[in-house]
Amino acid sequence: MAFVSKYSAHFEEPIIRNVLAIIARDFKEALDYFYPTEDLKDFVERSIGTERGLEFPMLVIGPRSNLIETDADLVSLIQPQIIQIRLAVVDSNPADAYLKAMKYVRALDAVLRSAEQSDYMAGMTSSTPFALIIDVTHEYLPLGANDARTSYVKPAELELRLAFREL
Repeated sequence: MAFVSKYSAHFEEPIIRNVLAIIARDFKEALDYFYPTEDLKDFVERSIGTERGLEFPMLVIGPRSNLIETDADLVSLIQPQIIQIRLAVVDSNPADAYLKAMKYVRALDAVLRSAEQSDYMAGMTSSTPFALIIDVTHEYLPLGANDARTSYVKPAELELRLAFREL
């Protein structure tokens, strides 16, 4: 007898790939929508897990946790996935670096909240109906600078919570 899973159990790898696809598709348009006269650049670097280099603006995405549980009746599988997204921008002075980081956070938040359930679930199949709840929070991380204080790096972190409920 062949193994058949009771649930689809949408684990991190396909979700991370779909979130990156959403960002690649929509982020630059969101920047231009909110800040049409500023010519802000799309992420030069997008990576999974760790930074690959020193190119800015940059985005790094990775899973933080996925505390899978079942409900009391063993009818539903509940997966509250938490995905960590870090971004960083550079500018020639601290105030501009802060302001630019806020703009990038605003645009990325809008992209993640505006994506359809089908965008997050692209390429996945489920034999059972499910629900998806999307929540986004963010925080700003400490400002960095080069030794000469001619370049400032402002990082921020967004936490994307995707709560799946399979019936």
